[in-house]
Amino acid sequence: MITIIFMIVLLIFLITLWILLRSNQALRNSQNKAIKKSGNPEAIRQQSTIAITIKTTQIFTKLSEDEKRLFAEEEKNGYVLAIEQGAPKNKNYVLIGNHIVLGRSPSNEVTVEDQRVSEKHALITIISGEQITIKDLNSTNGTYVNDRKITETNLCEDDLISIGKTKLRFKKDE
Repeated sequence: MITIIFMIVLLIFLITLWILLRSNQALRNSQNKAIKKSGNPEAIRQQSTIAITIKTTQIFTKLSEDEKRLFAEEEKNGYVLAIEQGAPKNKNYVLIGNHIVLGRSPSNEVTVEDQRVSEKHALITIISGEQITIKDLNSTNGTYVNDRKITETNLCEDDLISIGKTKLRFKKDE
């Protein structure tokens, strides 16, 4: 029974990966056209990275809870975000994968119930397990780390992330 479920999940994952690769190729083609027109390759690349991350998040959220749990066990990265102020208070989010979107949208990996928070507010990127960055996704009210407004910065254990009136503590998973 578990083998059948695993095979179904694997098939869904492969189909999702194929769709992602196809959209990534289409995005790269449109990116190259935009670079030729605008002459500003860096700005186009940054916008494309955000679009790919959001597309990946949208596909992942369509999986069932059982499928998410199976993927989650393999993709845990050892970090959590704990909501210290705001709703839902005292909730811990185990961070899964290398790209974690924070915001008000239920499709985000970390959903914050705060009207001052944008739908897609910030992006946490984990590179090689130890280099972790947070980037503001052009939110309306900004992203703060340890009470300092950021556009992008490195995260360290016990940093306090503020988005809207919500405060989240970045820490190692215990």
